[in-house]
Amino acid sequence: KTVLEAANDAGVRLVSQCTVGTCGTCVGRVTRGDVVMPEGRVYSIKQDEIESGERLLCQSHVFGDSEIDLDYPASMLDEYPVITTTAKVGVVTWIGDTAVELQLKLPKSVRFAFRAGQYVRMKVPGTDEWRSYSMATGERDRKKLTFIIRVLPTGAMSDYLRNVAAVGDTIEIE
Repeated sequence: KTVLEAANDAGVRLVSQCTVGTCGTCVGRVTRGDVVMPEGRVYSIKQDEIESGERLLCQSHVFGDSEIDLDYPASMLDEYPVITTTAKVGVVTWIGDTAVELQLKLPKSVRFAFRAGQYVRMKVPGTDEWRSYSMATGERDRKKLTFIIRVLPTGAMSDYLRNVAAVGDTIEIE
């Protein structure tokens, strides 16, 4: 298990976002022990940061007793709690050869505080895969979330958008 997975399983909350090593949110500094990220991958932190002890906790594995310093207060975890719900697809519009506008309608009961840079994790329908996307909508429209998504030649979300996505579909989101 990764450090983040083990922490979640133990009920210990850590700051994280993408869970795949691309955002850099879950970075910590190893002060003692053996904490390793898989080699041969591209990460959101630089090689010199890795050499100085920084690790992405969503990708790191611990081998023996270790200590990791986290550079954020615990209160940060309570400031913006994660909301998990199911949204309905309201719009799927191709806006170019490789881009789709996807609009999700939130249930009336869902309330959240919008902040710049916020993103949504979506579970790709029909898979166990999750993808993270920044919203193209802002503070004014909290019941409809719009995303402009680049459609790649292959990929779980790209294949869903290209071949399956339809108004009325449900998508699990965080």
